[in-house]
Amino acid sequence: MSQLLDARASRAHLPLPSRELARLLSAPPRRSPADLGRAILEELDSPGADTEIGIGFGDGLAGILWALTEAGLTVPAEHTRSLARRVSAMTPRTAGLRTGLSGIALALDRLGEHAHAASLWRELDDLPLDDLGITMADGLPGLGLALLERAPVADTGTLLDRVQDIAGALVARLAAGEAPRAWGLLHGGAGAALFLLHVYDLTGDTALLAPMEAALRHDVDLIQRSWSPDREPSSDWPMLGPLLTGSVGVAMVVHEASTYIDPAWLSDARDRAGAALAALGHEHPASAAARLALRDMHPEAEDGGAEPTPGDTTDLWSPWAMSPRLGLVSGAAGELIARAYLTEPWRRILFFW
Repeated sequence: MSQLLDARASRAHLPLPSRELARLLSAPPRRSPADLGRAILEELDSPGADTEIGIGFGDGLAGILWALTEAGLTVPAEHTRSLARRVSAMTPRTAGLRTGLSGIALALDRLGEHAHAASLWRELDDLPLDDLGITMADGLPGLGLALLERAPVADTGTLLDRVQDIAGALVARLAAGEAPRAWGLLHGGAGAALFLLHVYDLTGDTALLAPMEAALRHDVDLIQRSWSPDREPSSDWPMLGPLLTGSVGVAMVVHEASTYIDPAWLSDARDRAGAALAALGHEHPASAAARLALRDMHPEAEDGGAEPTPGDTTDLWSPWAMSPRLGLVSGAAGELIARAYLTEPWRRILFFW
């Protein structure tokens, strides 16, 4: 279990971003994460912003405050109190990572609100797994990945037991024929594959590898067929953002999986994704999601080109750099954490080991 400790949908939107926030999101790449973080805090301080913004980790206040803290900014206590107050009144009490309690508990722990977070983790322990889906956004993989990111942990043995129960429930659902309708970490099979990979890494349970491979291949096949105009498999790997919902995140899971299994389809997908990332990294050095993946998957391509500039990204984790959203999945908080990851290469990307 020491590996675990060592390794490791409410919409957030305002009518329009402030001029300062819009300028920073579209600015030349030498802007620092701190500049953008301060602009996000100014948005949160605007009248009514806390209540206009959703609460969830993916698109709302929890993810915004998590990103600010992770990027090294000080979050005013009133925003943390607002999150705690709103989650206490939240209905329905769902477990999902993107909009539910597991993502909010993760954020509260990162904000230092460990007692409140612990109460949410206990509440999550009592929620039936049968009510959860099979995607990272609202289902078993998201809850499992949140638990694997949880810190501090009082009883690692109990946590690992819960994680294994979640993995078992997920494998059973996949074996029964359930499949996501999209690709990507949040809404496709890649999130399930990433979770099962981590559980295998911790337990050595080889029974997890076949369902992991099937979940990941679902996304790879869907990406190839959807990208090809005739719906036939394509030889290209589209580098579509954002990291959590696009093919870049799938490429990162492909890379991780290739260290455990080596079927021909996976090797082919890894090679094509790596080549596409290398090309995109040189042609579009402002692509944050691509550069994050390139750093982990294809470091020789990064070394072979121009030296990256700190903060060298103007894209969000999504391609919508002028979006009025502040959230983590497709807004300014996602851009903030991407800049922080890129300017501090020692950082581990959330949910990846």
